[in-house]
Amino acid sequence: FGSLGVGVVLGSRAHRWALAIPLASGGVGSFLANVPGVAGAMVGVIFVGLGLAATAAVASAFSRERSDRATAARSFAAVTTVFGCGQLVGPLIAGAIADRAGLAAVPVFAGCVFFAGAFAASIDAILRARSAAV
Repeated sequence: FGSLGVGVVLGSRAHRWALAIPLASGGVGSFLANVPGVAGAMVGVIFVGLGLAATAAVASAFSRERSDRATAARSFAAVTTVFGCGQLVGPLIAGAIADRAGLAAVPVFAGCVFFAGAFAASIDAILRARSAAV
C-alpha cells in the first residue's frame, strides 16, 4: 500500500512532502513497535511497512526529477548506493545496540533514523517551496 499510495502523494500538492511523509511514518511505526501488546506491534509494522515501501520509490522519483539526461544514471546509482549502504550498515549498528542496550532499543534506534531522515526531507521540502516561489 505504501508504494501504491505514494503515487497519489507524488501527483498531489503534497508532492514536495512525499519523502518526509513515509519517513515520518516509519519513525512512528518504529516507536509503536515498543508499545506492549499485539495491537502496538501490528500498527507499528503497518507504519514501518508504509515508510519502507514508499521511501525508495520517492527517493528514486526525486532523483529523476532533479537530474537531466547526462546525470540521470549517476543520480539513480547514488540513490541506490545510499540505500544499499543503509541496508548493510543499519542491521550491524542495530545488532550492536541490541547487544549493549537490549532488544527494545532497536526500534528506538530505527525510529530515530527514520525521524532524522524525515527532518532532512522536511528541510528539503521547505527549501524547494522557497526556491519555487523565487
